[in-house]
Amino acid sequence: MTQIDWDKIKFRASSWGNLLSEPQSKEDKLAGKLGVTCQKELIKIYNLEKYGRQVDLTGKQIEKGNVCEPVSIALYSFVEDKNYTKNDTKLENEWFTGHPDLFLGNDIYHAEEVDDIKTRWSMESFTPKLIEKVDPSEIAQMNVYYSLTGATKGAIVNTLVSAPAYMVEEAKCSHRIFTRSHRNHVRNRKEHDF
Repeated sequence: MTQIDWDKIKFRASSWGNLLSEPQSKEDKLAGKLGVTCQKELIKIYNLEKYGRQVDLTGKQIEKGNVCEPVSIALYSFVEDKNYTKNDTKLENEWFTGHPDLFLGNDIYHAEEVDDIKTRWSMESFTPKLIEKVDPSEIAQMNVYYSLTGATKGAIVNTLVSAPAYMVEEAKCSHRIFTRSHRNHVRNRKEHDF
């Protein structure tokens, strides 16, 4: 069995915030215990390194984010009146790996700014972002991007753009199916004397 050299493990930018999370209780903090979120992230890293197991995130929100990312970058460039470039390079240094979504500058290694773009699924998932503070885990992720690129500024960019027609149709169909099954359930409950 291959021995893992844990001193050479590089942390993903997206995991850094979870690794920095603290315990909930003051007693656990004083006792030097790791927070549950940190422990869970360490378990994920262990499973990846030891067994090659990694959970890939999937779903309609992720799909829309991937499919619509070029439109979101174009929208952000238009609104900011700057020419942002999509980053296609995975970066790493001695401690971290990361893949900032876009940058401003000559290339990713000489970026003035790096940004993480979030194409939101719906109005309901977008509008709260207008008043919410940036999540501490996202700040940690951005700090890793700064370390990897030398950039001194960046942003978590939330956009709302139209989904492709096929996604809208799929959402309508799944909503109709849910509505029908919910109505049937309610009708069946009324037919019986509960």
